[in-house]
Amino acid sequence: MAMVVAALIGVVGVVCLLVMRFWIKQVTGMKGLPLGSMGWPLLGETLEFYLCLSSTQPDAFFQKRCLRYGMVFKTHLFLSPTIISLNPQVNKFILSNEEKLFKCSYPDSLKALFGKNSLFFTYGDLHKRLHGMIARNLSAEKLKNVLLQDVDTYASRIVSTWENKKFVKVEQEAQHFTFLLILKQLMGLSMEEELTSLVMTEYDTVLDGLLSIPSKLLPKFAKAVKARENVATKLAEVVDARREQDNSEYTDLLAAILNEGVEEGSPLPTNQIVDVMVFILFAGYETTSRAITAAIKFLTDHPQALERLKEEHFEILRHKSSNESLTWDDYKGMSFTQCVVNETLRLINLAFGSYREAIEDVNIKGQIIPKGWKVLVIYRTAHLNKSTYDNPYKFDPSRWEEYKSSHQESFMPFGWGRRLCPGSDLARMELFFFLHHVVTRYRWEPTMEDSFTYFPVPSTKHGLPIIVRALK
Repeated sequence: MAMVVAALIGVVGVVCLLVMRFWIKQVTGMKGLPLGSMGWPLLGETLEFYLCLSSTQPDAFFQKRCLRYGMVFKTHLFLSPTIISLNPQVNKFILSNEEKLFKCSYPDSLKALFGKNSLFFTYGDLHKRLHGMIARNLSAEKLKNVLLQDVDTYASRIVSTWENKKFVKVEQEAQHFTFLLILKQLMGLSMEEELTSLVMTEYDTVLDGLLSIPSKLLPKFAKAVKARENVATKLAEVVDARREQDNSEYTDLLAAILNEGVEEGSPLPTNQIVDVMVFILFAGYETTSRAITAAIKFLTDHPQALERLKEEHFEILRHKSSNESLTWDDYKGMSFTQCVVNETLRLINLAFGSYREAIEDVNIKGQIIPKGWKVLVIYRTAHLNKSTYDNPYKFDPSRWEEYKSSHQESFMPFGWGRRLCPGSDLARMELFFFLHHVVTRYRWEPTMEDSFTYFPVPSTKHGLPIIVRALK
């Protein structure tokens, strides 16, 4: 028995020595690496990264290292050596060289929740095909002639229910709005259909899994993976049923997806379509609803901005009859609303950053990113840069009335390059219309102090509960 124990101790010792040797080589064996710390063996600096992003001070992890090492530094996250860039010019270089010097590379655990064919993981011709198809069906022309009416109708219907409530949670209401709307636009489902409620319930469980440690051995993540399988099964049934129909009668996104490649004899298989739909649900539901909540919180905390916004929207109503819908001209004329939305997106940072992997050794301004290393491009710091934005942590929509060219260089609320969110214009329209119906119908006040957390997506701690009172 003693010999067995001694042998095991010897094996563990050898493994530890090999790990430490590998670790030391990563830290010291490469010339030209950016400065930085690799943290603990295997674990790296992942724990501190998680804790900062899950707090109300998500910048602490980056600011601490930026002061010590500069705007581009090395670390070790999620079992991978990683270069983090906070430099806007370096960020654009990295994002602009996808499939040349870098490839998209998110943690594999996300594949279990979003699928290997989602836009997170596809690349090359397939990604170009899927991204282009979604972008074409969310174009300005489609927004104007097809989607605008849905956005206005759904926003109005959701907000009108507040008249019978004294208390609402804004985040919950915004999620209800964006989820119902995306199901309608994605596959023509109405508010009242049983499948709508089922998919929404299961999808909330999927999103809960993003907050947990990504291991199927842990109950929360395992439950999220199971819920994802249930959503995928239901969506596959819808896809297969629609294949048997004449999709020329439909204007939803599923019809476009099903028609994609049919003439060339290469239609998308059901599993690819389902993965794309799961991704669209996430992008169209979770992120947009958080932005709506953030906008209302910022306006609540800044009454002068709220008053200016009300003036703009009541001016629109003065030229309409009581039941007249919003038009494209109304939407394009919401100039101060545009400022409010830009400022909300700048501060809340829905796209915190993007993961890439170096395809080869890359030299950027004398610093080497080694082949195979992960690269985490951070958008948030560019949006909070003092040299670009005066008093950057202050909510000040009026800063966008004097547009500066430097803003264009740094403002990336929906990503950049090939991975620019194809639904960004739709998300903006949803924000504009939801705000319109809220500010022209109600006054409100918060029931408690609420604050933001930023992982895995920006959200309020308590869902922004408010007391609402209908305007006369």
